[in-house]
Amino acid sequence: MYNSNQFKKGVEIGSLDLTVGGLSSAFTVRLDPTSTDEVAAGTPMKFIDGGDKDSNGVPLVGVAADGDVAIGARLFSAKNGVSKPGDIMQVSFKGCVQVLTAGAALDRGVEVSFDAANPGKVVELAGARFGQVIDKATDDGDTVRVIIDPAKA
Repeated sequence: MYNSNQFKKGVEIGSLDLTVGGLSSAFTVRLDPTSTDEVAAGTPMKFIDGGDKDSNGVPLVGVAADGDVAIGARLFSAKNGVSKPGDIMQVSFKGCVQVLTAGAALDRGVEVSFDAANPGKVVELAGARFGQVIDKATDDGDTVRVIIDPAKA
């Protein structure tokens, strides 16, 4: 498996970086089939109780809102630009390094929260922690790598 930087093609928001030996640092989930959300790469996700739609198979997830502890974010997929309700998709998890977008200038090492209003963006810690930035962002919109490390506020 190749990463996007191997051939100097650039990075896509929601892609993984710094993986070792081609090992995937993601897991497979299913977007809540009762949801109305279409989910783009970088959107923060949380586990949900699917009630009678739940099973012991693929875990159900929904879009995380402000204050929720997200498990990770939807990964970039060249095949599917967005995931629709009921779709199977890949989500990052604790310890992954995921490419996201800074919502403001951020120093290297700062803890961040996800910006629920802007999927794929992270902002300086305000509420539940989503992770830690390993790249310095000088402006809103800069691409940064984030170590996914969710925790309650």
